[in-house]
Amino acid sequence: MGTNSSALIDLKDLPSKIVDEKKSAKSQLAERDGSIRKAACLRNWEAKKVRAFVICYEYGKRRCIYSKTNDGYVAAMGALQQKLESVSESYSCGDLLFNDDHPLSKILVQRQNLSCESQIEKGYYNNTERRLKLKDICVYCGAM
Repeated sequence: MGTNSSALIDLKDLPSKIVDEKKSAKSQLAERDGSIRKAACLRNWEAKKVRAFVICYEYGKRRCIYSKTNDGYVAAMGALQQKLESVSESYSCGDLLFNDDHPLSKILVQRQNLSCESQIEKGYYNNTERRLKLKDICVYCGAM
């Protein structure tokens, strides 16, 4: 019986391997988010620490920007405004406004472990202890 070379499959391209790689990358981002959150002294991505949000250009989803103190946020607001204007047409879910080695990344904190498929963060929704009041939007698609 002859060997049919077209019947052989390269196992590295199987979907299970691709899924494992995506899970590994997501796990690394979740670990990064946890360490950044701790370094910024935030507790579980608290809603009352949401100071602003940025909108994804692909799906229009709002992603939170956290800051431990309002004073820290006010001091960094000018740089944040400049950055938001420069990325307004190119920000996508999971992008960072400031890289982790930038000094403002410890003041203006974002979750990187988000994709366009992720739900809107719970922190986005109004908290009675927060000055920033936002319109309610759909948790799945971000529509008002």
